[in-house]
Order: sequence, then structure tokens, then C-alpha cells
Amino acid sequence: MNKILVKIEDYKKYTSKYNTNKLSDKYIIYTNGGFPKFVRENINQFFPEWSEKKINEEIFNGTPTEYKIIKSDSNNILIKFSSKSNTDYRLDLLKEPNNNIWHIAFSLFNSTDDNYHNQTNNNESIEVFSKLIWILKDISLNVDEYCIGATGSKKDIIYEYMMRFISGWEKRDTDQYPLGWAIYFKI
Repeated sequence: MNKILVKIEDYKKYTSKYNTNKLSDKYIIYTNGGFPKFVRENINQFFPEWSEKKINEEIFNGTPTEYKIIKSDSNNILIKFSSKSNTDYRLDLLKEPNNNIWHIAFSLFNSTDDNYHNQTNNNESIEVFSKLIWILKDISLNVDEYCIGATGSKKDIIYEYMMRFISGWEKRDTDQYPLGWAIYFKI
């Protein structure tokens, strides 16, 4: 069972609503006052460029970045941006029909939609995620919520960590993702 550390208020809200701390058969949430060892070990194992201090300072403030909207219509937006190493990344925003919920997908720019769950292994996770946050805050988009779906891959560690810092996230069942659920949140 994989554990995900979340804020105490989110833990209370979730467990009150669902009467369990289980997100699925593979994931549970918990809360405490510290930065647990297993999270540090997982983060360092899969994302060696991360450190606890660096994560807290950089990711959720966003990093100003230049980006280009490659495609934009009422249901799909494709955005291209580059890292400091000049690696091109893509951010895809996909609108759910009949509402203002936008699903987030991101990977290397030349990736196709069937391999978004793959890690890039470029050791740029903090930088890329921070730039994604900045772009999402910068674009003028009518958004009620964003959604990121769990895939069951190692990339989910990014989303698990995000849940610790973004208040008001909610897990919802959906048939749109392999594990049958996704995290909905506002920025």
C-alpha cells in the first residue's frame, strides 16, 4: 500500500466524506507534522535533483517562463515551453465536455498521448512542474478546476507530493484514467 502525505485539513475533509483514508486499493492518505522518510527516499530515488528545501521554495510559486500556444480551441490547448537545458516540453489541457474542468497532461514535446505516464529522466522535475504551475496561472482560461489522473506509474509521485501543498483537492472516480480515479483541484 502506497502512502500519500496530505495536509491535515484535507485529510479530515476526505476521511469525513468517504469514511476511509483509502484513495484506492493501492493508495492511502495520512497526515503528520513532518516530512516522512519514505517520501524523501522515494523522491530522491526517482527524482534525484529534488531536495525538501528546493521543492517547498520552487514548485508551487511557479517559475516565469516563455511559452507558445501551439493549438487552442474550445476543448484542447497545446502549449510548448523549454527547460534551462533547452529540452522542449508540452502541456496539454483537455476540457471535459459540458463543464469547465480541464485535464492536465505533460511530457516531452514530441511525446504522444499514449506515453504521458513515462518519465523523461532528464532530472528537471522541479523546474518543469514549477513552469507548469506558472503557465497555468498565467494563461487566461475559464477554469473551475484542473484534473490530473493517477496512472499507477512512478510519475504519480509528483502528484502525490502536490496533494500535500494544494488545499481543496478532491479525489473522484472516473473512467478516464487507468486506476479509475483522479485528483481535482484549483490553482
